[in-house]
Amino acid sequence: MKTRIGFILLSAVLIIFTLLVCAKYSIGKHAISFEQPYDLMISIATIILLFLPALIFGIFKYTATGIISGIWQLCFAFIFIMGGLILTFISPIILLLFMFYITGIVLIISAITAMTVK
Repeated sequence: MKTRIGFILLSAVLIIFTLLVCAKYSIGKHAISFEQPYDLMISIATIILLFLPALIFGIFKYTATGIISGIWQLCFAFIFIMGGLILTFISPIILLLFMFYITGIVLIISAITAMTVK
């Protein structure tokens, strides 16, 4: 259980860190940036709220809750990997691409760990 919860928390921290990297390298006035701290805090709070079900389902040791938690995380992984693929063609910022791909890989590992409930 410690491994599952650890990977879920690591995934949430990486998602928030990726959001902060996106805010640092903002590309326009309509993108998220540090110049609009209220919007940044709302985005972080939204990510935390969207990640709570995976954390709550990851606590239980039942097979069904582990599978639900894993599927929830795979949805996030799909978003991050597809976002990384799109940014590969339009963004020159290597750190941002690196964060997207690392977050996607950690989310996939976390989903596999959550689905293998013992």
